[in-house]
Amino acid sequence: MLDFFSIATKGGLVLWSKAYGPAQSSPINNLIQDILIEERSSTQIYYKDNYAIKWTFVNDLDLIFIAVYPKSLGLTYIDTLLQAASTQFSDRYGDRILRKSGGIPQLKDWGVQFEALLQTIEDQDALSKKTKQPRKFEQTVGYSNSLAYAKAKPEDIKDTSKPALVDEDEFLRNIEMLKKKSASPRIGMRKGRGAKSPAASPVIGSDDSKKKTKEGRKWDGKISAKDAKSLDYSNSDAADVVNADHLVDQSKLGQHGKDGTYNVADLEASDEDESYSDEESEEEYTKISARSLQAKKPAASSGLMSFFKNMTGQKEMTAESLEPIMSKMKEHLINKNVAADIAQHLCDSVAKGLVGQTLGSFKSVQAHVKQSMETALKRILTPKTSVDLLRDIAQAQAEKRPYTIVFIGVNGVGKSTNLSKTAFWLLQNNLKVLIAACDTFRSGAVEQLRVHARNLKALEQNAVVDLYEKGYGKDSASIAKEAISSAKLTGHDVVLIDTAGRMQDNDPLMRALAKLVTVNNPDKIIFVGEALVGNEAVDQLTKFNAALKDYSGLANPRHIDGMILTKFDTIDDKVGAALSMTYTTGQPILFVGTGQTYTDLKNMKVNNNNSYCPGRHYTADSNRTYTMNLLNNNDALSLAKLRDVLIRLEDTIIFALIERAQFALNDCTYQPGVYKYDNGSQGSFLEYFLHEMEKVHARVRRYTSPDEYPFTSPLPEPMLPTLDFPPTLHPNNINVNKDIMERYLQDIVPKICAPGDDLNYGSSATRDTECLQALSKRIHYGKFIAESKFMDPTQQKTYIRLIQNKDRDAIMELLTNRTVEAALLRRLRRKALIYGSDITETGEVVTKEGEVEGSTATAAAGATTSRKIQADVVVDLYERFVIPLTKEVEVEYLLQRLDGWQIPEDSKN
Repeated sequence: MLDFFSIATKGGLVLWSKAYGPAQSSPINNLIQDILIEERSSTQIYYKDNYAIKWTFVNDLDLIFIAVYPKSLGLTYIDTLLQAASTQFSDRYGDRILRKSGGIPQLKDWGVQFEALLQTIEDQDALSKKTKQPRKFEQTVGYSNSLAYAKAKPEDIKDTSKPALVDEDEFLRNIEMLKKKSASPRIGMRKGRGAKSPAASPVIGSDDSKKKTKEGRKWDGKISAKDAKSLDYSNSDAADVVNADHLVDQSKLGQHGKDGTYNVADLEASDEDESYSDEESEEEYTKISARSLQAKKPAASSGLMSFFKNMTGQKEMTAESLEPIMSKMKEHLINKNVAADIAQHLCDSVAKGLVGQTLGSFKSVQAHVKQSMETALKRILTPKTSVDLLRDIAQAQAEKRPYTIVFIGVNGVGKSTNLSKTAFWLLQNNLKVLIAACDTFRSGAVEQLRVHARNLKALEQNAVVDLYEKGYGKDSASIAKEAISSAKLTGHDVVLIDTAGRMQDNDPLMRALAKLVTVNNPDKIIFVGEALVGNEAVDQLTKFNAALKDYSGLANPRHIDGMILTKFDTIDDKVGAALSMTYTTGQPILFVGTGQTYTDLKNMKVNNNNSYCPGRHYTADSNRTYTMNLLNNNDALSLAKLRDVLIRLEDTIIFALIERAQFALNDCTYQPGVYKYDNGSQGSFLEYFLHEMEKVHARVRRYTSPDEYPFTSPLPEPMLPTLDFPPTLHPNNINVNKDIMERYLQDIVPKICAPGDDLNYGSSATRDTECLQALSKRIHYGKFIAESKFMDPTQQKTYIRLIQNKDRDAIMELLTNRTVEAALLRRLRRKALIYGSDITETGEVVTKEGEVEGSTATAAAGATTSRKIQADVVVDLYERFVIPLTKEVEVEYLLQRLDGWQIPEDSKN
């Protein structure tokens, strides 16, 4: 009955798996993409193709247990199996997993134990079905519990005992039986009754606030010639009378990059209506009413702060202790304009990830809950596909065709206005724009676009922006097609297609929209929505996407590719609508509209330096850089800068591994004495090549920088003047390049390269050099991290005491942040999945030959992909090699940190 069972770390490393039949697809990959990565793990069951998937977390060990079975079978014992398997596995191997130095535990006997456990639970389930008879209410457990509750004293009501999940004797008998068996595990599936899919949760609607009605114009039965002329907007040749001053706000103009491209301004703090202070957020974010606490503890105060203090002594978080926090958090999210069902799913997912985690002081509880929520929100808001429209347009230009964008949405959200803002941005990049008037339904729609085209021409002297119109009552799909053909003939670069506003329940208009998309197959479908809506945004996006799918008649229908949020300047809680829309579609927010001028179009970027909890007003940092100026001591010891550099080095390492993986192993390049060298070296070809490369690098002073470490010696003196680097690091003699070289040749290259010899010795040595230098730089950056943490005045006394005691383990524990490491591995897996796959023109990831789908993980057994490198290999490289060796560098550096250093008086114990 069971098809597949897997035990994996949250970082994606599969510890153990068992398949009971051939897999027709990769359901676990879909689970990772659709549920776990998208923070939807609060869902109890997940259906994909012909499979049903259930899972459970063991958060204190960072493990996930996954069971896959046919969805047509009603397997009632899966929850019991997951709970029993996770309990027994944790008891048996938990200590070894927690000891990081122990490596991956050997699971030799687990297969037999799991088979016995599965056999026991299946037998118990079959027996319970055979012996199950209809009972009277007096014989039910509910009746017994009710009767016992009524008779029991108050202090006797609570019963914490739990029944055993499996029969102990039967389980032991099954283990002995399976150990004696020599036959292979059973393969195949059995028949069973189908299980009903859970009903879709209803979307909670929101009450629309009453809008002010526009005051009508008083005509008094007649109109003067002057008024008639001022109200006549039909003259398309009136560009000479346009007053351009009010059309743009010079203070809100974007900037031109070094390559000449014009970028719209980023959303800044000045755009927000109020600032955010941490003190105020604690009160608002964690406040809870006295009434909700009164039932649990009468003497508790009215704030959640008191509740947290009561939890300080607890060793781990439980579902019961998190319930009031998450209830208040859900209410907070809804108040900040997040759709109700999305707020519920998000809180459930975060709570599920916290249950079982060990916590310390009050501050750690507070930080853990908030950090988990912020991490989840950042993950949702981070674009999963490209948002670089200019690059996509350049690609279309190379193909000698116009790039087409369709703007869709409900009535009155500002589609035409934001289309014109987008046109202004494109014109600033010297692109020729054709606007297609395909709103043939609303009176005045064509005239509105005609005015916008006239204004845009008046703003830019040599601007090429034209309007393609065919009047009203015509077929919008045909007009769009004619406009695209016309743009190709006239040399326009971009076609912006305006469509009629329509409510999501208007079936005829939704069919017409699906027809327009199907006939013309635009490059981008942009949904324009208001930032004012919460629950309504979910309903709009869901039904627009459903209409594009249901009415297209295509096997692979189109869907919404991105969104523009309008009226962003009219609300205080800006992240709510953005969160609801991106969670619903999984697509990025391209721009936000913040006013009435053509410059009021801005970027909303996820900023890693600011919190995204709704209510916290954020700034998109357009000046963020991934480089570090080591000539600036403050720069070199900034944890934020260090983090950015390490993130950039992740990309460097992944791409270097991908480049090396394209060549065979070429083992002869690693063997000494194979070739004779002009310098008399007796080493391997790689050692010779690396030395020659490092001699060139040394001449241009590469190794005078404190973050660069050579693998070979001796090296020549620099030909360039030496830079005066400040003494950022304490003098030390730590260089682990020998360990890096050994691990790289023994563990990494054999995993990423095909065996054999393809004669590309120079190419493979070049890529080996790039990989080794990137790994060396990444690992030795641990010195900067250690120095930064040591200089933290709140931690320096602790570090000094531990260093004086030579307490290596305690130093390692103080340096370790498991939450950050887990987030790093998740980010790394995502990068490896994307970078290691072929990407189509529409941004889809090619996972198999001829198959296109969203990027997924490769945890399922037997999954064959066309990836250039497996994500598991990259994650395993970091988890077992890069992170541990970096921390070893940090510890060794700190153990030498007090040598010759005068301890400040205020830091002495």
